[in-house]
Amino acid sequence: MSANQPTATRRAGRVLFCVVIVPGLFVAGCNSGSSLPKMYKVTGSVTYVGGRPVAGGAVQFAPLADTSFSVSGDINDDGTFTLQTVKGNERVSGAPEGEYRVTILFPIPADQRTVPPIVLPKNYRIEAKDNEFPIEVSLPGKKP
Repeated sequence: MSANQPTATRRAGRVLFCVVIVPGLFVAGCNSGSSLPKMYKVTGSVTYVGGRPVAGGAVQFAPLADTSFSVSGDINDDGTFTLQTVKGNERVSGAPEGEYRVTILFPIPADQRTVPPIVLPKNYRIEAKDNEFPIEVSLPGKKP
């Protein structure tokens, strides 16, 4: 019986490896990717009515369907922005396809008075392609 013991032990070890360990490695390998959907490039510009760029601040795209991630971009001095998506510890360039509510956050002026954000009246749709959005807003405190 002692002669068969090593063979039985080896066979059990192979079965354990093939049934438990290999599938476990496969599942771990499949889950190591991003938890975010496919991303698409999103750029744009924010200007005041009349064409002057909004210099500074941020733009937020709030997804209407899936609120498990956030999408935003800083507004550069020339009014341009590029969106990034954040979910948990992941931060990637671009945004998933879908419908979004857009909010413009203005920079804090020198007098330190907060300027209320503007929620745009229409939703924006990010499509499965490169997207570019020109956004025009009224000066804070002015009626459109």
